[in-house]
Amino acid sequence: MFTTFFSSVTFRRTGRKFVCAIMLLLAPLSVVAEDWFADPQSDVIENFLEEHFSESSAGMVVGLLDRNGSKVHGAGKLGNATDQTVTADTIFEIGSTSKTFTSLLLFEAVRRGEMKLDDPVAKYLPDGVKVPSRNGKEITLLNLAAQESGLPFNADNMSKEPFPANYNKYTADDLYAFLSDYELPREPGIRFGYSNVGMSLLGHVMQLKTGKHYESLVVDRICRPLS
Repeated sequence: MFTTFFSSVTFRRTGRKFVCAIMLLLAPLSVVAEDWFADPQSDVIENFLEEHFSESSAGMVVGLLDRNGSKVHGAGKLGNATDQTVTADTIFEIGSTSKTFTSLLLFEAVRRGEMKLDDPVAKYLPDGVKVPSRNGKEITLLNLAAQESGLPFNADNMSKEPFPANYNKYTADDLYAFLSDYELPREPGIRFGYSNVGMSLLGHVMQLKTGKHYESLVVDRICRPLS
């Protein structure tokens, strides 16, 4: 078993290049899982990073983990008008990678018997909180994890302040107010629709159910078992 982690800085400028780079990088590596840290493959990674990021204002760090240990490769700069290069110690904004953790926490809660995938999300919210539905179909936990709830990209009652202040100031009461007023454009489960507010709602109800902060859930149920 192995895990690959990757990140990029100045993503808005280099997004297309970054996505293509990931696809090119993972293609040759996928066939060597049995001997993941063979020297020739380390050379492939190093050469790839140097080719695509050594002269770029973006950077990439690739972390490899398997049963034999771990290894980190990095190249490029922070892209903040400095010559500082990215390394294994560089802190990247995790962004929507956290959505993967949120969904994993849901499946772990299901495994523990704490929740069920087809449970309506309303089941885990305080009394009086109205959750939108359409044609009698309620939003389930699975709908939220699969990004098919029908909820929008962002709630329409967020502040007009720039990112990340608009996210940091958004409260549970704001979320409840949004849910109570929102009308779904389609039935849940019909079509994929990327939703920050939907995934936030999923993380929120898991906090309510377990009585633990989101960060504590990630550490206790994902990070520590893998350490």
